[in-house]
Amino acid sequence: MVVLDLLGDDCVAFRRQLERVAEDAGLPGTLFRIAIEEVEAWYLGDREALALAYTRFRSKALVDHEQDSLGGTWERLAEAVYDGGARPLVRAGYAAIGLAKAEWARAIGPHMAMDRNASASFCKFRDGIRRLLATASTP
Repeated sequence: MVVLDLLGDDCVAFRRQLERVAEDAGLPGTLFRIAIEEVEAWYLGDREALALAYTRFRSKALVDHEQDSLGGTWERLAEAVYDGGARPLVRAGYAAIGLAKAEWARAIGPHMAMDRNASASFCKFRDGIRRLLATASTP
């Protein structure tokens, strides 16, 4: 299984291109799952996990957020969970943003529930894992 962020707007074409590359490389059956726009969208899909991970979670920052939309995903998460929002991270640069993203993964990930996530791309990831596990356990 390979998980990637979507860098464009055509998820199906991107996945097909990846599948062709895997096939050409002799890796048939590789399962690709794509986070729409970035993996932070998967965190935004589980508001309960956000609230459990961050006692100062600002749910109002997500009121008008459209799940799995393109543009500003990590910034929206920062507005909800990071002191000062996205602005201080942007000023600090890519290294600070990367450190914040790693912290979010450590803090939010353990609280995520597989079946309550509102992200369609997360649900495809979850269902893909379930299919792989079912196939692996079949004699």
